[in-house]
Amino acid sequence: MTHTDILSSCRVSRHAKIRQSQRGVPDIALELLVKFGSSESSFDGTERLYFSERDWKRVKKHFGSWMPNKSGKLRDLYLILAGDGTIVTVAHKH
Repeated sequence: MTHTDILSSCRVSRHAKIRQSQRGVPDIALELLVKFGSSESSFDGTERLYFSERDWKRVKKHFGSWMPNKSGKLRDLYLILAGDGTIVTVAHKH
């Protein structure tokens, strides 16, 4: 799957787009979560994608010595994915 194919395989809800904008989350962060993140299922059929320590090491290995300036903020992101593959929301862990 190529870089541009990752998000094209997911629909981003209006709510998620608003939250993404409000929280200053770049598209690449969503792509990284979908490609490298861990998944945790919920009773309502949604999944929470987040970066575990192991996942974050894979991201760093993938990018080599180059990492985005906001990598600390990116590390704490998560998204909620509906059963149909729609990204419902994006947030930072508190």
